[in-house]
Amino acid sequence: VYYATKAYVLHFSEAISNELEGSGVTVTTLCPGATESGFQHAADMGESKLVKGKKLPSSRAVAEYGYQAMMKGTRVAIHGWKNYLMAN
Repeated sequence: VYYATKAYVLHFSEAISNELEGSGVTVTTLCPGATESGFQHAADMGESKLVKGKKLPSSRAVAEYGYQAMMKGTRVAIHGWKNYLMAN
């Protein structure tokens, strides 16, 4: 269900972006990937393959990336080259 809702948000946002094209209003969907936020500790995910031994980007770095993408009018902003490769 988690991944299905993420796919829905992405496609819904892309559809709205298309509908608003030329209106001066843009929609940016941020796809952050795994991010250091404290969630991993709270969810006891320290040993999961998603986070174990990896240097995750900070919430601030991801938020700044998303903000810059929004200001450029980017429709889909995927943070990190590994996330980008996995998504494409």
